[in-house]
Amino acid sequence: MVILLATRPENGTSSIDKKVVSQKEVVMYWYGNKVEKVDSYESEFINATFANYYLEYEILTYLDPERCSGKKLFVFVMSAVHYFDQRDIIRNTWAKKEHNNDSLVVFIVGLPKNKNDAQMLREEVILYNDVIETTIPDTYNYTAFKIHAGYNLHVRRCSDVPFVLRADDDIITLPDRLVHFIDTGYFGNEDKAIYGTLVQGVGPIRDPNHKWYIPKEYYGQDQYPPYVNGPAYLMTQNSTKAILEKTNVTTFFWIEDVLFTGLMADKTNVKLINSYGIFAFHCYQKDDAGRRAFNSLDRAGYCLRSTLACDQHGVPYATIIFHYPDFPRSNIYHGYEHLTSVKCDKEIP
Repeated sequence: MVILLATRPENGTSSIDKKVVSQKEVVMYWYGNKVEKVDSYESEFINATFANYYLEYEILTYLDPERCSGKKLFVFVMSAVHYFDQRDIIRNTWAKKEHNNDSLVVFIVGLPKNKNDAQMLREEVILYNDVIETTIPDTYNYTAFKIHAGYNLHVRRCSDVPFVLRADDDIITLPDRLVHFIDTGYFGNEDKAIYGTLVQGVGPIRDPNHKWYIPKEYYGQDQYPPYVNGPAYLMTQNSTKAILEKTNVTTFFWIEDVLFTGLMADKTNVKLINSYGIFAFHCYQKDDAGRRAFNSLDRAGYCLRSTLACDQHGVPYATIIFHYPDFPRSNIYHGYEHLTSVKCDKEIP
């Protein structure tokens, strides 16, 4: 059982379905006949203040800055509390130690919804030490606040780590391959930049029955600013801090990739860089020539194939794959096998 104390809704919350209700929660778990605090350290209260919304949440899990010492990549993965199996699959594939000598991977979750999930989560935290518990409601419309928590963890605990990867829990990546491209200068020397699949010329969906419906009174313009596709993107060291400093002058937008990599990146002069070849989509199809295409958008260049371009060191550029929104969630084991088995399309001298 989760016991919530001192819940305090703010005045002026929106009446539309995508509303955000501010709250201050002290979270404890009931085990048998005693109440136990979530952690022995004093949890951090984080103020997520936007121009039109305010949410105070807690980060309940202590992240020791020493764990980030000497790392080149901080990876935070969005995960729902009850996705225990999905996190285990990730630990057994791309989050294995062999892929993360220079990286730190953590999962960000919200509040458990029942006693069983709370108990299992506590056991998971103790066993793996890679889950960051928060008091953010564990629902889809609060994902933006989990992103906010990930940025805060980097700024407060791991600010010396030069790159940050924001990831959903159904993407497949190879952090050691990403670090290789960091080390070889592939991403250049940008001060504030976000790398990923750039989306341009897209506007709000006005169909009330659609998952991503946005009414005109919520966002009146016909087009979003350019933004980076949300399942995964890479950020430079100074980008997280710059964006967090502008939340209070930005209208909250529940579609988090538009909010952080579009609206706020534009306000903070964070450069958006289309990383062609590094990011791809995953499915099971064949291209026009009959070659195996692990992924396809029916457009050349977006397919994860069995042979792909490599750099001068013989390392395939394909590093992060995720499913197209209209496709089923990627099978992590299959995607991991495909990504690790990609070969260079020609011999590297």
